[in-house]
Amino acid sequence: MAKMIRTSLSIALVLALAGCKKEPRGKGQAEADMAKMQELTDQMCACRRTDKACADRVQDAMTKYSIDMAAQSSSVRDIKPTAAEMKKMTELGQKYAECMTAAVTQPEPLPPSPEPVPPATPWTPAEVKAPATVEQLLAAARAWAPGVDDQFRIADLEAFYVDADGIVDADSGRVTIEPGLAPPGQEDDPKRRTGAPVKPSAARSTACLEVSWTAENGWARSPRSRCFDALTPFPRCTVAAIWKRAIAKGAPADALAVLKLREGAPRRWSFAIKDQPRNVDIRYSFDDDCELAVEKP
Repeated sequence: MAKMIRTSLSIALVLALAGCKKEPRGKGQAEADMAKMQELTDQMCACRRTDKACADRVQDAMTKYSIDMAAQSSSVRDIKPTAAEMKKMTELGQKYAECMTAAVTQPEPLPPSPEPVPPATPWTPAEVKAPATVEQLLAAARAWAPGVDDQFRIADLEAFYVDADGIVDADSGRVTIEPGLAPPGQEDDPKRRTGAPVKPSAARSTACLEVSWTAENGWARSPRSRCFDALTPFPRCTVAAIWKRAIAKGAPADALAVLKLREGAPRRWSFAIKDQPRNVDIRYSFDDDCELAVEKP
């Protein structure tokens, strides 16, 4: 299309420059014709992109002008344009064609934006670097579990070789955390009127999993054959709080203990320190009944 437009414009300019009426249409008239071509080119370039109606109006004026010039020059001898006029004519033809092409050509539609793909839930909880506390590992598991299944809540904890500050021993320590399922009806609907029956929750998962953490290998995940019921908050007491109770009963404060807590009624901690060569075998049981800390507003 651009080549055709340039060709048409070149012919029109040749007619305008060559169709001079002997002496009256001399050099001054040729300059006037060239000025007209410049005016039409400027008008075409003033059309907005993809504004075909504007381009059509200017092209109609160009066509009429070309016809008029051809009619005026049909009965007179041709006067060849100078080299400078030919150069100017070619430049105008190219510019006119470029502007017209931009005005009449519709842009290619942009491809539709792809639907955002939600990030996949990581296979295991977020990385926790050693030295790590049981509370840090629990927090990572709590944040991760609902992404695997929105019914998952923490229901089982086993912390092996943990000190009185709740820090997992870097050499031999291990923490295993198992999500369970929120019991039917535990998740309250805020729109439910007080006293109205609680609607049963959605169908429950039939398979669960557990994650274990060590300082050396980080997290590992494995399946479980069944799911426990899980009530929140779990646990109510921190490992350090249970250790404090054990020390009060005579447990050595510099030892490493194994602590376990599973959802149940009542919910109770198992605390044990066993060291056969040193003739130490301590076993305690504590209720998970600590008051929850209330964050300051």
